[in-house]
Amino acid sequence: MRKMRPSTEDRARQAAMLNFGGVPRKEIAEQLGVSMIYVRRLLLTPPAKAVTAELRNDLAQEVLRWRVERLGGMPAHLERRILTDPFINRTQEFMAKLKNRR
Repeated sequence: MRKMRPSTEDRARQAAMLNFGGVPRKEIAEQLGVSMIYVRRLLLTPPAKAVTAELRNDLAQEVLRWRVERLGGMPAHLERRILTDPFINRTQEFMAKLKNRR
């Protein structure tokens, strides 16, 4: 894969952040001054995927932190089962619906 220009990498990162935030692709294209097809291509680049993965990880950590605060500490057996937690599964399904909505 060819090396991307720094300005293109910045656009890809901006598009990924806006896309993760739920902004429609048409508005992303208008804001970045590119076409909707180019936005789709930008979202498939490695910098955009890295930003999306980082945002998902941050969201998962924030949800976990919130649950620990709410429960006042989490026992070890619950930490092992956190991946099968229904709340986490619902959050992942919601994020998938948001992704498929566009």
